[in-house]
Amino acid sequence: MIAGSLIFVYALLICSAPLSRIMVGPMPLYFIDVLAAIVLSISISQASGIARRSAYLSIPVLLFCVALLPTSLAEMTRMGFSEPFYLLARTVLHVLTLWSLGSQLLRPAVFRRFIIGASIGLSITGSIAIMHSLPTTGPWVRANVMSVELLFPRGVATRFEGEAYLPAEVEAERGNSLVGKSNPTGMVLTTLLPFLLAALRHAGFGSAGRVVLRVALTVILLAALLTYSRATYLGLALILFAYLFLERAVLAKRLLPVMLLVVVGIAFVGPQSGLFKFDFIAAKFDLTNEQYAGNNMSRILSYTRPVELLLQDPSYLVRGAGRTSRKLREADPDAAILELNDNEMHSVFAASIFYRGFPAMVLLFLIYYRFSAASYRAMRYGRSQQSPVAWLATAAFVALLALLPHWAFDHHLVNGIGSHAHMFILFALALASTEYTRRFARAESRRAEGVGPLKPAIAGHRRVRAGLRTGSG
Repeated sequence: MIAGSLIFVYALLICSAPLSRIMVGPMPLYFIDVLAAIVLSISISQASGIARRSAYLSIPVLLFCVALLPTSLAEMTRMGFSEPFYLLARTVLHVLTLWSLGSQLLRPAVFRRFIIGASIGLSITGSIAIMHSLPTTGPWVRANVMSVELLFPRGVATRFEGEAYLPAEVEAERGNSLVGKSNPTGMVLTTLLPFLLAALRHAGFGSAGRVVLRVALTVILLAALLTYSRATYLGLALILFAYLFLERAVLAKRLLPVMLLVVVGIAFVGPQSGLFKFDFIAAKFDLTNEQYAGNNMSRILSYTRPVELLLQDPSYLVRGAGRTSRKLREADPDAAILELNDNEMHSVFAASIFYRGFPAMVLLFLIYYRFSAASYRAMRYGRSQQSPVAWLATAAFVALLALLPHWAFDHHLVNGIGSHAHMFILFALALASTEYTRRFARAESRRAEGVGPLKPAIAGHRRVRAGLRTGSG
């Protein structure tokens, strides 16, 4: 199946090396963009259908794409046509993944291939993050993996020459990966974790697939801890809290045993050993610690300074400064464009207003709310009706819940194309969960009317024959 193989490769690449690229003239060509474009091209009819059926979710997304235009047009006026258009095209391409990927995931075989591809990709990302963090392997990873131009662009990677990267005393570092720094890495690991947990129990994988999933879960949890990212830790806490109330079987049988194994391993080595830097994260969580007072204050400023920016420059009510604004400053230090510094953009709220303008910020918040609410409603309905696909809606709701700390306290979801793409993959999974629930509800309605079931929710009715395994959520 071509579509299944394509989705497998797409999931593998977006979860392991989304920044990999080659240069075509002056512009980089990202492999993930090529795959996203191919997925879109083979899914146009299905994507348009699912977009029409889910107008409540689709309309804000379309308006969001329109809201990006004033910023891009302003950038083109200041910086020329090519780069702003290129950035706009990449952004919109990964927004459209919402419908192209969402429609493909409605085929159970394709869904399972997506999960396996994502599991392998997350295992690669987690392994790199773990090795990057540990002092014994970190220098080698930074010199031989993170410095590969094809995988990690020069503008992102830290370059090393010879043995100069070796400091006098090698210490544990935050777990970066080819996805990006520790915060984006932790976001990708934790937000896809609920889907892997649920699929392991419900999606009908064979023994090989279950081994892949179990290895991925173990690597993900250890790597998430070694990111030393507060947002990642909060996301994990929200996942545990959610499953405590929503599905204790997943918590007890799938998540806690793996977490216990990871914790026992760390305790055996010793959390105070040179392999770890948990004192660093403890200090950052301590709001009274003066060393990180400025870092903590920046999170508060990200909700106040944008308001001041709007008052000082009302043009931000229509457009943002755009991704090329920093280059404009470098070329013309006196450029008449107000801006926020990096310490004032540690939230989606602030970064959206600065880079894209007030309307795009409002629409992005509306998108997050509507997809979260739709997933929650699908979960509640599916669980009450004992739907065989309620588990997918539960996973989507928990994943969007785990996204919340990154949404509230970081900017990479806005100014990082990779994180932006991951966010819309989560929305695509949520969209697929609502569509599966709609199909189940329609089949139940037809059955109650005595008409007989239509094509049921996932390739079968209560007992799924060729699709995802039956489970009550």
